[in-house]
Amino acid sequence: EKVRAIFLWLCTKDLSQMKFDSKSVQPGSPEEILMGIHTGKSTYAQIFLILCRYAQLHCKLLSGYAKGVDYEPGMRFSTRQGEHAWNSVLIDRTWYLFDCHWAARRLVGKEATAENVRYGLDMFYFMCNPTQLVYTHYPFDRDWQLLANKVSLQEFEEFAPVKSGFFKFNLRFVTHREAVIKVTE
Repeated sequence: EKVRAIFLWLCTKDLSQMKFDSKSVQPGSPEEILMGIHTGKSTYAQIFLILCRYAQLHCKLLSGYAKGVDYEPGMRFSTRQGEHAWNSVLIDRTWYLFDCHWAARRLVGKEATAENVRYGLDMFYFMCNPTQLVYTHYPFDRDWQLLANKVSLQEFEEFAPVKSGFFKFNLRFVTHREAVIKVTE
């Protein structure tokens, strides 16, 4: 229940609207980390990690690629473009995946401007099903896919970039999981 409370608190806040008195904030404090959202020094994944550690939960920061707003079908990942961070938390001896950033807000449109950011909780990213999250998230350390059959980077790149709504409506791929389907005449 601690991880749910942290996730809900963090993901239901418009962190860009939080105000802090920078003169009274102690270095290394949770307030300093939250202030980092304003300056771009902190990410949701970093904040979630720190809050979980304060609550004595075993949490990992995962880094890898994500098919975010800048993703185009057929895109190859090899540079910093598409890099993203999310988390895994150990609960009752099982690791679960969380993405607070994608749970808390989304971009409407292709430009990352303040006007295009929409806040709204998406619980799909709470204790995500690894077989579903792998369509949009690829950790640099493949063990953190939490899948029995690991997916290669090439397979990930070829997957269709389905988001939470696809799985919320219980849709699934019957045959082709690829973003680009090659046909012959």
